[in-house]
Amino acid sequence: MGSTIGPDLGRPPDRPQTITQLAGDLWNHAPEMRTVAQAKGGQWASFNESELRDLIAYLSFLRLLDQPGDMRRGERLFDEKRCSACHALADRGGRLASDLSQWQHYGSPILWAEIMWRHAVEMEGTMRELGLAWPQFQKNEMVDLIAFIQSRTGAR
Repeated sequence: MGSTIGPDLGRPPDRPQTITQLAGDLWNHAPEMRTVAQAKGGQWASFNESELRDLIAYLSFLRLLDQPGDMRRGERLFDEKRCSACHALADRGGRLASDLSQWQHYGSPILWAEIMWRHAVEMEGTMRELGLAWPQFQKNEMVDLIAFIQSRTGAR
């Protein structure tokens, strides 16, 4: 989340974590956080009734979000997944299907999946005719592809 003093609380944990476990982690690190705050000339800030709940809810929400996409990987995926065989993107790619620039403002992989789902039957038929394999997305690949599309169109 910006600071390099402590762990990045917005980064998803290595293992699934409940809200109570997150609260426990904050509690467990409280003595160290107090020591660091004092060493840096800061004061220990206590939370009122709702502030700690709000902080934990906010951190839990951040952990639900996708990691930012890598546009360089997305560019590679645009060709590897064969998107470029049918779809144009700005000045490159095929012309058999829609230019992906028109959806540049959709940043959510959920919205992209919805758009793709609506066209799945037509896509499958065309891909079968062209001898192309159905694209599969692993881990962060869809987010990487979206980052590439947005980098080519200037959207953010």
